Amino acid sequence: MLRRLLPLCSLQLRQTSLLNTCTQRLLYTPSQYHGLWEPNDLKLEPDIPEFSALHIQMKGYDYAVLESYSKFIHNAMDSIFNLDTDSWASPAKKTEARTYHPRSTTVNEKYNLSKYDRTVLVENIPTIRVPILLQFIRRNSPPGVEVSFKEPSPDDEEFRYVPDYDVIQLKAEKEAIASGKLRKK
Repeated sequence: MLRRLLPLCSLQLRQTSLLNTCTQRLLYTPSQYHGLWEPNDLKLEPDIPEFSALHIQMKGYDYAVLESYSKFIHNAMDSIFNLDTDSWASPAKKTEARTYHPRSTTVNEKYNLSKYDRTVLVENIPTIRVPILLQFIRRNSPPGVEVSFKEPSPDDEEFRYVPDYDVIQLKAEKEAIASGKLRKK
């Protein structure tokens, strides 16, 4: 009796293993009838808009701290975020601060303060990176440094250069000679 049962058991085992391999092959093997259909004109990567340029403007009264921080930002944008950068220094704005004696108008002390300005221009920034950049820059800013972000304007380009008063004076003389108000020397 046992001899009759053994061939039947082995036949059932063979059938179940065959059934398992067939189901595995049908479920996991790609074919023309199984799988995901994608149209030919489908773009896999989304179009991410970019800022053409963004100015990171840093201002402060301490020259050494400001210069070190602007160097840090410039290097971080180049190495960490792989962005095209350019940086420059703008002329310092000088102001005079005065302290007065108590209850009088006489000057106690005079202080000459210079506010330095550094700008880092970052080009072709994907808009999804901008919040990360802003948070990175604000969290790493040292005390006493004001950081602002803005898109470039023509006034910024004009403010970047120190005016040459000799050239301006010569241009005014040239225009006066051309209009006939002055004679050539």
